[in-house]
Amino acid sequence: MAVYERAEADAAAGSSWWLGNSEMWARLVAFDWSQTPLGAIEDWSRSLRSAVSICLHSPFQMALYWGAGLTCIYNDAEREVLGNLHPHALGLPARELLRDLWDVVGPQLQAVMTQGRTTWAEDQPLRVDRRGELEVAYFTYAYSPILDDDGSVGGVLLVTHETTARVLAERRMGTLHQLTEMTRDAPTVQQACEQASRALTSGPDVPFVAIYLCDAHERQPSCVAASAGGRSVEPAVPRLTLEAAPNGSASGIVARAGAGGGVVEAAALIAPNDRNGNVPRRAFVAAIGADAGRPSDGIAIVGLNDDLPFDDSYRSFVQIVVQGIARTVARARARELEQRQRDSIAALDQAKSALLSNVSHELRTPLALILGQLEQVLETDEVLPPGRESLTIAQRSAMRMLKLVGALLDFSRLEAGEHEGDFQPTDLPQLTRDVAAMFRSTAERAGLRLVLDCPPTAVRVYIDRDAWERILANLLSNAIKFTPAGEIRVSTTVEGEAVVLAIEDTGIGIAQQDLGRIFSRFYRAADARARSHEGAGIGLALVRELVALHGGTIEAESQPGAGTRMIVRVPARVAPLAPTSAPEGARQTGGASAAMAVAEAEGWLESAVEPPARNRRRYAQPSARVLIAEDNADMQQYLGRVLSPHFEVQFARDGAEAHALVLGDDAPSIVICDVMMPGMDGLSLLRALRADPQTAELPVLLISARADPENTTEALELGADDYLVKPFGAGEILARVRAALENAARRSNAAASRGRILERVRRERELRVLLNDLRATQRRVAAAGDAERLRIERNLHDGAQQRLMACRLELGLARELLEDDPAAAAARLEELHGQLDAALEELRDLAHGLYPAALITDGLYGALCVAARRAPIPVSVSGAENIRAPRSIESAAYFCCLEALQNAAKHGGGHTQAWVELDARDGVLRFQVRDDGAGFDTVAIRPGHGLTNMRDRLEALAGRVSVSAELGRGTTVTGEIPLP
Repeated sequence: MAVYERAEADAAAGSSWWLGNSEMWARLVAFDWSQTPLGAIEDWSRSLRSAVSICLHSPFQMALYWGAGLTCIYNDAEREVLGNLHPHALGLPARELLRDLWDVVGPQLQAVMTQGRTTWAEDQPLRVDRRGELEVAYFTYAYSPILDDDGSVGGVLLVTHETTARVLAERRMGTLHQLTEMTRDAPTVQQACEQASRALTSGPDVPFVAIYLCDAHERQPSCVAASAGGRSVEPAVPRLTLEAAPNGSASGIVARAGAGGGVVEAAALIAPNDRNGNVPRRAFVAAIGADAGRPSDGIAIVGLNDDLPFDDSYRSFVQIVVQGIARTVARARARELEQRQRDSIAALDQAKSALLSNVSHELRTPLALILGQLEQVLETDEVLPPGRESLTIAQRSAMRMLKLVGALLDFSRLEAGEHEGDFQPTDLPQLTRDVAAMFRSTAERAGLRLVLDCPPTAVRVYIDRDAWERILANLLSNAIKFTPAGEIRVSTTVEGEAVVLAIEDTGIGIAQQDLGRIFSRFYRAADARARSHEGAGIGLALVRELVALHGGTIEAESQPGAGTRMIVRVPARVAPLAPTSAPEGARQTGGASAAMAVAEAEGWLESAVEPPARNRRRYAQPSARVLIAEDNADMQQYLGRVLSPHFEVQFARDGAEAHALVLGDDAPSIVICDVMMPGMDGLSLLRALRADPQTAELPVLLISARADPENTTEALELGADDYLVKPFGAGEILARVRAALENAARRSNAAASRGRILERVRRERELRVLLNDLRATQRRVAAAGDAERLRIERNLHDGAQQRLMACRLELGLARELLEDDPAAAAARLEELHGQLDAALEELRDLAHGLYPAALITDGLYGALCVAARRAPIPVSVSGAENIRAPRSIESAAYFCCLEALQNAAKHGGGHTQAWVELDARDGVLRFQVRDDGAGFDTVAIRPGHGLTNMRDRLEALAGRVSVSAELGRGTTVTGEIPLP
């Protein structure tokens, strides 16, 4: 039977099995359909019954609109879509049920009924009233025609899927992403908040945002940004007063929301957001950036869309929005702080450059006058040699200061962009050879070989000649400073469109951690093996700037201990880089830069190559000896001239040499050392001297150019007697040396008095300890002697004495037999002869046991070998065969080994083996006796007389003995005796 025919028959009989078994089945059966255009159920057409059966049995959201009035029938799943409209929607016409949506769905339904074609929509926003108020929800649905029994369109099948949750989640995620993107690079808090408000209100979920922030002094937040519909608006309330705010005011409404946030009426908080003056009814208010124990940064007012229910998902979204605003504010404030710091650093850097420039200009005039006057005086013949030496030192010092001033000035001008350069076409290899040749004599004095590989070339390069001279002078002086031995190679080559200058040395190299920083300003990669510790750390930074002035690059290649290679590349330009406009008098020319670098290097070398014979200056009646540790030759000479009339003066290049001189046979009375020196610096020398009891009281006077109180405090805490800051006068250094010597003398006298008292107490204590040790040793020796006598008596009684007694008895018997049976008596006498021989052999063995002859003739090793052959068990002797020691030490070691072998034979059994090992190293005689016998428990069994004798023998000679044993695993006896 067909389904339609069975449904028709069941309907006539009042059966409704085809409707299923669900809530909507029960409601449909109970509904009075006769009052609707559809009529009673039994009068429904077969097509309608089939469609209703399919709808009610389906788990998907489905509804039917049947007949001309589009009467509604729906299944259980459709109830979620209808909300509060259920169950009244059953049997209602579509126009009445969907009156809020009829402008959208009405034409679609009519098109299906009249044209018989399917229509559908995806994520269609529909305004529905399913919770007591209108809201916008999103649906994906399709309207399909249902044919009646006569073939015409009898109704519409609606298949629905609500997508509200997905659509809102994606849209809100996009809003948050836009918030992040639009505020990512906002430079200020104001701009960040404005961008955040526009990003949040560009979508429908946040119709309005107002951000209030607290300033640094007041906790009353002011509105910094407000936006509606993606555009900025004027805030309704520019400033909030949260303390004692009236309930009806905006501040009171915000205060009642609480720190955790809450929904409030928005009328008093939010300005109209469109031309019609509409505002959201509600807003979410929360504190920005509030943490436990930390006040909030401000207040965020987030408008809520009236078309959306404020459910859990909406609340989570606006809370994330507030958190996003807080993060945006925090990031913007961090950027503002960073920018202020950068601006401050830039201002300080600019002020520093201006200061360096001004100071350098001001210093040039007096330095020029000083150098000019010194040069004029030195050119005359009226200056005596002592005065000429002082003036020469002054000239070198002034030239060094002029070089430093010039470097600072050039560096500041380069940083400020004021150094344009005086570019001239130049034979670069020839200029390089000329400048490098000025360093040849200095390199040779330092024991270095200077190799110039600068072949002629037809290329003429536009360069600043003075800048190139400074580049070469700095690089060559560095090479001499950090190359103790070997060679320095200078080469120029043409590579493509660039001229390459390479300066390679065989020096100490540069550590990898310093290689990337050596061209930084004021960075000094000090090495203990450098010729000098002098320098301001701007030489290589200036070289880099000067190379960059030519449009070139500089790089360094180095391996610690294998040398360094500096590579300069400049374009082989055939035209000037810029107009040649060099300020008048802004630079030295004609080799002045190289001359000053050479003079500075000469100062490093004078003390470094000074012969040992000149390392000390002696004077007729020195009252004390002063050791001066200083790497600067001029400072050495100055201190020597000041102190030499009063003291004997001794010089050292660095702290390591000074330390060796202090520990030598002719120690100084006081040490004067510079804090900054290559190798061991002054502070390291001070630590070493104070850590050594021999030099802990030696006076040390530190001199340094560092005038910071922290440096003085550090030096005095380390134990310096005085700390003198450069520059200082001759009278001051002389007075401080005398004061330090006088204080040291007073300390020495007081220490001597205390030392004599302490020495007397110490000696009395040592005598008491020694007396107690002698008495204990006496008791041990007496006990050892008693034990030795008992052993000898036992051996005499058990051995030869008993045998001799037996011989005596046999002689008595032989005398009685002599008269009665001479033959028997003769046989008895012959037997007695053998027993006497045996007794003599035992006596020899006993004598050997007291002090074997082999111990005297063959030493300890030979005596032990003899004892091993006589032992009742197998014994192996190994070790140094030529060991000889005093008789007392060999005797003690021999008898200890013999006692251990006797114990092994006595307690080990017939299958026991023993091994004796000898060794004499590091001034100690060691022996070890091992056996594989029964062993014993060293904890449970106390040592017997034999082990006690061993211990007493060795302790009497300042030795020691130890015994280790294990049951069933044998015993090991180990002894040690110090050798004289």
